[in-house]
Order: sequence, then C-alpha cells, then structure tokens
Amino acid sequence: DPAYTVAASEVDLDGHGRVVNSIIDCGADESGSIANCATDYAGVNQLTGALTTDDTYETIGAIESDQVITNSAVVVYRALGGMDLLDGFSVAEGVIFSCLIEGCE
Repeated sequence: DPAYTVAASEVDLDGHGRVVNSIIDCGADESGSIANCATDYAGVNQLTGALTTDDTYETIGAIESDQVITNSAVVVYRALGGMDLLDGFSVAEGVIFSCLIEGCE
C-alpha cells in the first residue's frame, strides 16, 4: 500500500528502516536499506551490562564490550575498526554470538 505511513519504530530483522528510495520494501530483510550506523561502541560508548534480548551492534569504528549475554539471545557485533572483548565479557550457553570485522550494511 503506497499510502501506508511507516512508523519510525518499524524495522526489518536487521534493525534497518523499511523505506528504500521512498518506497516500502517487502520482506523480512529489506534490500538496500541503510542502518543507523554508530561512530563507535568504544570508550564512553562501550557496550556494558547484561543483555538478554536479540540485538545487532554495527559501527564504522570499534567495539569494546564487557557485556554479559544470556537468555539464549542472538547477538551480532559488526565493526569495521575491530573489537575488544574486555574482562567480564561472557556469553552463556545457548546464546548465538557473532563478531564480524566489517562496517554497517
């Protein structure tokens, strides 16, 4: 429906926007969509604390993390500038965790 208005909270399975070239793309993974790419997740922006839900972190910079990932979450770190898993970082049994050395999609 071209008249449908997409809410800002509506995203595809990768967390990307649903509108591509002013048109709502169909499917669970939007082709050509642009992620809100963070500058980095390092220093004051590092990933910290407990994470119990599925999430993807993408950056053109680096990721530093001491997160504790539990509850069978599916978590992806994608960073062009590298990753540093700090003391305290852990992944519980049943979690699916991926690290990719690449920038945002």
